[in-house]
Amino acid sequence: MEMAEGTHRILIVDDDENLLRLLSETLEAIGYTALSANDGLRAIQMVKSEQIDLVIADISMPEMDGLQLLQQVKEFNQDIPVLLITGVNMNNIKDRVYQYGADAFLDKPFRISRIEQLLNRLLSHKGRRAKILVVDDNREFREQFASQLEELGFRVIEAADGGEALEKLSKDHIDSVVADYRMPDIDGLELAKRLKNDAPFTRVIIISGQALSPEDEDLLNESADAFLQKPFRLEQIQKMLNSFIKSGRKVIEK
Repeated sequence: MEMAEGTHRILIVDDDENLLRLLSETLEAIGYTALSANDGLRAIQMVKSEQIDLVIADISMPEMDGLQLLQQVKEFNQDIPVLLITGVNMNNIKDRVYQYGADAFLDKPFRISRIEQLLNRLLSHKGRRAKILVVDDNREFREQFASQLEELGFRVIEAADGGEALEKLSKDHIDSVVADYRMPDIDGLELAKRLKNDAPFTRVIIISGQALSPEDEDLLNESADAFLQKPFRLEQIQKMLNSFIKSGRKVIEK
C-alpha cells in the first residue's frame, strides 16, 4: 500500500460496525485520518461541524439512507466528494447515485486497493471546475456562449435541444444547466420541470430573447432557479453560477 499524502480527513458512514472498524483501521494505516458515524444523522452533524475532506457512505441505512445523506452533504458543501457503497442489489442504483451527485460508487465487497485508487482520484480532483450544460437550438449563440464560459473557468458541454440535454444529464453529473426557454420538442420550461424531480440539486438557469408574461414567470419560478433575458452581461450569469456552486441558494434576476 502507498501512504496517502497529507492528512486528509475521511468520514466513513455505515451501520455495519465491523465494516466501519475495518475501513477506519485500513485508511488510518495508509495515512488518512478516519472519522466514523453509524448513521446519516450523526454524519451530517459531523460534516457541518468538522473539517471533512471526503465522505464514504453506505446506501442502505436506517433513518437517513446514503442518498439522503449525499443530498444534504452536497447542499451544505458540494465540493466535498462523496463515495457511496452498497452490498444490496438495487435496480438502476448506479444511475440514481450519479443523478443525485455522487462522485463515485462501489459495490460491496470491494478490494481495498480499489478504494485507495478512488480516494486518490477524488481527493486530487477536489475543488474541481464546475460543469455547465448549455442548451440552445441556436448553434452560433450556443458555441459562442460555451466558449465564454470556458474562459471563465467552467467546464462546458453543449446540447442542441431538451432531448439531447436529458440524454447527457443521464450520463454525467452536471452542476448547472443554462437552457433557452423556447426550443422545439422539449423546451426550457419542460426541461426545468423534469430536472426538479429527477435531479433536484442540478441548478437551472433559463434564458430567453423575449420578455416573459406573468403566467410564464409563475411557471418558471416553480421549476427554474433563475431567469435572464437576452442580451445579458456575462458577469450576471457568472455571478449566478458562482452563487449556486458556493451556497446552492436560489437566485431570481429579471
